[in-house]
Amino acid sequence: MSKDSQETNTQTVAYGWQLITPENTIVTDNEQGNIVIGDSSNDFSGGPFIVLKVN
Repeated sequence: MSKDSQETNTQTVAYGWQLITPENTIVTDNEQGNIVIGDSSNDFSGGPFIVLKVN
């Protein structure tokens, strides 16, 4: 595994949780605590999203 020098973003989502993700990641949330994480890079275009539920 090699070290990746990719830039990261920190985003505060539902209930004050913070996610640190690569810059090519899409993160969205709603008031019910649902968080969706997807990859916007060309490597995984059209790939599945990760859905989290936080309380």
